[in-house]
Amino acid sequence: MLQKIAKIITNNFGLKILAVVISVVFWLVIVNVEDPEKTLTFTVQVNIENADYLTNQGKTYEILNGSDTIKFTATAKRSIIEKMTDGDFEVTADLKDIVNMSEVPITITPTKYSNQITLTKKTMYVQLNVEDLVTKSFDLKVDTKGKISNGYTMSGLEVTPSKVTVSGPASVIESIERAAVEVDVSSIYSDFEKEKNAYALYEEKRNECYKFVNKIESGLLEAKESIHELEKNYILDDYTITIEDDYNQFQSIVDDLAEITKIIETKDFSYIEMIDDRYDYIIVDCSPNLGQLTLNALVAADEIIIPVQAAYLSIKGLEQLLKTISRVKRKMNPKLHIMGILLTMVDYRTNYANEITDVLYQVYGNSIHIFENVIPMSVRAAETPAEGISIYKHDAKGKVAQAYETLTQEVINRE
Repeated sequence: MLQKIAKIITNNFGLKILAVVISVVFWLVIVNVEDPEKTLTFTVQVNIENADYLTNQGKTYEILNGSDTIKFTATAKRSIIEKMTDGDFEVTADLKDIVNMSEVPITITPTKYSNQITLTKKTMYVQLNVEDLVTKSFDLKVDTKGKISNGYTMSGLEVTPSKVTVSGPASVIESIERAAVEVDVSSIYSDFEKEKNAYALYEEKRNECYKFVNKIESGLLEAKESIHELEKNYILDDYTITIEDDYNQFQSIVDDLAEITKIIETKDFSYIEMIDDRYDYIIVDCSPNLGQLTLNALVAADEIIIPVQAAYLSIKGLEQLLKTISRVKRKMNPKLHIMGILLTMVDYRTNYANEITDVLYQVYGNSIHIFENVIPMSVRAAETPAEGISIYKHDAKGKVAQAYETLTQEVINRE
């Protein structure tokens, strides 16, 4: 039986081998005709890894010529390559691999079909301008422009805070000679000192209210706890007197607070009302604190855009700001509305910025609008205060100027 099988296999053995070879060749030809190789070009943003490698050495860097966005080619069978998108490639540049403090090699890795794809063999680099990171403090000066309205005089110019600290590339910081804020005095038509005193008194009386509320609550609690130990009439009489004295003082302060609140609520904003029909939008840019000028702006405003840096402390401070906005809305400006939170100085190439963004959406995303557009980190943008010009003049085609343009359109679309 075995001999018959062997005879069948070996009979015309050469022809049978030839037939198998021809079949394989035909199969390869058909496969390549039906599914030939194809080359496509992809454009991907480079993810910068270990971004703190340079900052830990006291350095800062700027990416040059948009080299953090690259184009490369990939070749594979048509059935595979046509399924690939820009998002199917992981493109990274590790700052630990920096060469001559000027360029970082780029690594391209397909996230799927990696064994079936051939990539561009040419090594590409992210080009950097690396400088020492310098921090310098300046006394903050006040520059005035315009002419004081008739019947008014100006004295005692003060600015808070009195100093400002600036960090950035050495070439930029060393070019800064002074720091100043410009105030248009032609728009000043009232005595801000009175408003400042009114707010100070308001805060003082409000704090006194809290103190007496706590004292009254403590007295009531103590009376309740002691009622089972001492005679009922004695305790009630004793604590009635104590609480009544506290309450009378408390009520007096509440009355004072109501009068002060009335003064603040009826403040004259006739200047804004006088000019608001000339403009589609009036933007008040506030300093990052909750001082008197910021409170004035909140009382005068219709809507608020809250800029928040992609950093932990900024997210932490947002909670206090929202509490202040709520109080202003409840007591002084019922029409006040939060238009949204704007993420600024964002560098999504770092895991830290992505984590902070996720936290912001988790905590506030369901209750407050968060703008889709963000303002990216840029050394060019940091130079504008020193130059004293708009970002649209300093770097009109830069990513920050473009980001503000798209943000403007998003704000308009929300109207």
